[in-house]
Amino acid sequence: MIHLSNTMNQALTLPQFMLNYSMSLITSISESMVVYFDDTEAREVMLRRQNQNSAVIEEVLWFDSKMVRPTARDKVWQWLTDAEMPFSKSKLARESNLTLFDENKVKNLQISILNGNSESILICYFVFGEQNPLFGHSTELALTTENKMLIANMMSNYVLQLRHLYNQQLETTRFLHDQFRFTEQQLRQLYQKSGNAKEVRADLVAQFCEIRLAALSEKMGVEFELSAQSIKELDNNNVSLIQVEDILCSATHRLQVMFPLDKRLIIEPWHLGFELEDTEMVGNESSISDIRYSRTIDLLNKLEDAGKRVKKLHLKLTGTNVGMHCETPISAPAITDALRKHSNRIVKLMNLYPDRWTLLRTDFRPLQNLLDTRDGREDLGVG
Repeated sequence: MIHLSNTMNQALTLPQFMLNYSMSLITSISESMVVYFDDTEAREVMLRRQNQNSAVIEEVLWFDSKMVRPTARDKVWQWLTDAEMPFSKSKLARESNLTLFDENKVKNLQISILNGNSESILICYFVFGEQNPLFGHSTELALTTENKMLIANMMSNYVLQLRHLYNQQLETTRFLHDQFRFTEQQLRQLYQKSGNAKEVRADLVAQFCEIRLAALSEKMGVEFELSAQSIKELDNNNVSLIQVEDILCSATHRLQVMFPLDKRLIIEPWHLGFELEDTEMVGNESSISDIRYSRTIDLLNKLEDAGKRVKKLHLKLTGTNVGMHCETPISAPAITDALRKHSNRIVKLMNLYPDRWTLLRTDFRPLQNLLDTRDGREDLGVG
């Protein structure tokens, strides 16, 4: 499966996108090239990429656009000899490292991508190394007429699918960009018109939730909706937008696992419970919002949440079961080691907040052993 999101985030052009993915269908392609007209520079350009994991896209400086051969009207592909490839023979003669283009060493497939007026917008070249088998065993090196027709049809269909996927993702990206831009303008106007910081924040949270849920809905194929009470709950708990992001991601994934057949799911306040408990850390100078305790807080929260999942399944609250039910599963020895490394801060937090992490206190033996060993003493040292 081709994942387009990362490539689109890197703003690849269609020629670059073709070079990155077009060789994945047949492994015996040694390199590929794309010819297109660069509007910015007002000239024909050829880009080239070898079939290697670390291969980079580079411009072919010895490219001769006059040698590009037009395809027949009834098909978009054709096979070319080395002599028919669009390179300057005088320049090739001076390039000692271009052994792939020696006569009779490479078989070359040209595929033209046409627009609605049957005019070429891209011309792709695929070079097949003679020493790499196309199909079957390594001894079957012959590029027969039947093989060439099959390969050409496969590659031309694949290239057209890549263009469709690229355009589809590009359209989606532009749509989301416009939506975010519109929302950004609305938020700016709201902020400028309103002098009430609380109202501004509430609207910011609501707008942010709407944007993120739209993106999550598209990604997960489920229509997610946040109830009015849930929005109020988020605002009342004074969570940051970063926390809202984590809360929404956790809630949507949890609901999708719980109700895999539903295509529309409403997020209610009780779906936010685990994460909202983490937001009660606002207070005086001894508040655990202190950055020194953030990693320890995260550890305790993750173990507490995992413990609640274990309890719901009526399993024993052992280190193995808790580790398996963490969002990122970890082993029981890893939990013990983490508790040991954070022991000083855990004791401090447990004393500061006796109403938190109640399940770990009462039922989770590794933590109970730690507290018993420390005998409830507060230790402010680094540990």
